[in-house]
Amino acid sequence: MRRTGSTYQLDIADKYIDYVKNHESPLSVPVLIPELRYDPFKNKHEHRLDYLIINPWNMSKVGFELSPWSTHGKLTGANRKLKEYNDDAKENFEKEMNKHKKYWRKYNINYVTYTDVDLADINSVWTEIEKYLENSSGPEQLELQLITELLTIK
Repeated sequence: MRRTGSTYQLDIADKYIDYVKNHESPLSVPVLIPELRYDPFKNKHEHRLDYLIINPWNMSKVGFELSPWSTHGKLTGANRKLKEYNDDAKENFEKEMNKHKKYWRKYNINYVTYTDVDLADINSVWTEIEKYLENSSGPEQLELQLITELLTIK
């Protein structure tokens, strides 16, 4: 994990902190893991999520990707033909989507991607994330599936 400069991530983190502080049973709230990176020992990460919730009661995993155009699709360069820009934009988009599909399927994590239109109303984004924090109930028996999965990641 590392400190983020994303105002969107910081806003969600503040909302999570307030949520936990005001919850009637704060220790029952699943952890909202920021900047989750698989293969963290590599110098440059290929895959990460802005946030991940692992619900310890039902072992569900859901990730959240905050993807404004400025960091996930913005094109650079000048004096180019429109077709070249469109080709580059498509290539950028395909690259981003292939990373998601390839890697997150491997770890069986569903994820929600929020784009600029969504991020314009960060409260609505938080309301959706909050639903995954509320969906928890105590286990009938201790399950070690998650620990097994985390220890066997290759």
